[in-house]
Amino acid sequence: MRQTQVPRPKGPLDKLTYINIGAKGTLSGKLHTTSSDIDAILDHLRTKAHKVVLHFHGGLVSAEAGELTARSFVPLYKSAGAHPVVFIWETGFLETILHNLDDIQNTVLFKKILAYVIQQLGEHLRISSFSLAPGERAGIPTIESLIFSPRGLEKYDTHEVDAQILRGLAALRESLRALRRRIATEVRNELEAELRKDNILRKILRYEVPRTKLLNPETIAKSRAHAAKGEISISRLADSISRVVYNVAYRYRRGRDHGFSATVVEETLREFYIADFGSWVYEGIKEAAQKMWDPNPGLSGTKIHGGRYFLEGLSKLQRQKPKLIIDLVGHSAGSIAICFMLRTASLSRLPIRVRNLILMAPACQSALFHQEIVKHPKRFQVFRMFTMNDDFEKENHLLPIIYNRSLLYLVSGILEPKEVDMPLVGMMRFSTCLKPFDSPMLIGIHKFLFATGVPKRTVLARTMITDPTAAAGFRSNAARHQDFNKDADTRHSLVVLIKP
Repeated sequence: MRQTQVPRPKGPLDKLTYINIGAKGTLSGKLHTTSSDIDAILDHLRTKAHKVVLHFHGGLVSAEAGELTARSFVPLYKSAGAHPVVFIWETGFLETILHNLDDIQNTVLFKKILAYVIQQLGEHLRISSFSLAPGERAGIPTIESLIFSPRGLEKYDTHEVDAQILRGLAALRESLRALRRRIATEVRNELEAELRKDNILRKILRYEVPRTKLLNPETIAKSRAHAAKGEISISRLADSISRVVYNVAYRYRRGRDHGFSATVVEETLREFYIADFGSWVYEGIKEAAQKMWDPNPGLSGTKIHGGRYFLEGLSKLQRQKPKLIIDLVGHSAGSIAICFMLRTASLSRLPIRVRNLILMAPACQSALFHQEIVKHPKRFQVFRMFTMNDDFEKENHLLPIIYNRSLLYLVSGILEPKEVDMPLVGMMRFSTCLKPFDSPMLIGIHKFLFATGVPKRTVLARTMITDPTAAAGFRSNAARHQDFNKDADTRHSLVVLIKP
């Protein structure tokens, strides 16, 4: 792997090299970009630059993290002979999500719920690792000793477990809904028996429930007031556990699972904890990515939508200076901002000519990508995406113990409110063209990403393994979703694309 590094600038970040976007896409960010600052950037492009790179970092970072990204990429783009403008847009929720998930995984309640879910899956779908024999149920202490031993649930992410689940589903003699009702009764009876003989557990749950962040009280108690007092409804708890079992089985039946451990954890989090919060977070990111391009009539000061203000000036400047080269680079949710920028430029008649459109591990929905990029190839000259193949995506463990998939898997499985296993363009899982990913839209995206007769559009990390003879500009060895920003080979590929 290439190890060359470009030195980062010291001292204050040059205001000519970034635009800070705050709440709701406005110039209200912590780094205090003003409309005058944007005017200065445009003046600089008019008089002193022939090439500009607009960089959009991921959407789950704070202003401070965005500034670090700018400090990393500004000298890189300058080394390629381009003037950099990094959009630092503040949606710093990732730290909150990861911290809360880490807290959740250490609660007795979460561990108990997982144990009951896996007990029921083991019994009714005949997963040999978790069942004593067909029709026999392993006790909760046995399940807990299995799933919370070293490597935890990860050791059950095997083809054999997946095959057993599918065979178990095929052998069911009742509908999944009927099975869910039966499981709710079984779990309720077992929970009541456990709590009768284990007063310590009751006290722990009463203490934990009011203090567990992101817990949905309706899944655990009769009301918020009861939940605040730690008064658990065994009936509601059992019904919610049965719903998790149902959802895991249903996803396997549809071919929309993310592997055993990730699917169980995702459905537990969606049911009991994070679904509403997670969808709010990701909807907030998409709102910020869209609102920064909103019109500005009658607005001034910090209420100005910074992206739109810059886009209007850039469009006018390129008409005045036709040889000005514009390259777009987006990492993760930065791809969403780029899609909305292209849409706005088209609908608002603010034409810009884009040379390179470069995405790194894009987290935008496949539907948005198809609508704004695949269907409009004339909006750019060259497209290139750097992302991981699915095997490496699965090896990118976001959180030890609780979640052994990448951030894109988390977004796809938990944070999208409308669809579990939401297709994201950066996930090669959705580019097989095989059922259940054989819709015309996904096939169209695949044809675009792997088109022949044009420069290669998709670079799969890690090329040192997947394509060791890859030419310059087609190399990436990022091993994790967040590594694309700092991987030396990916960064060199950006320079190769931008420098001409």
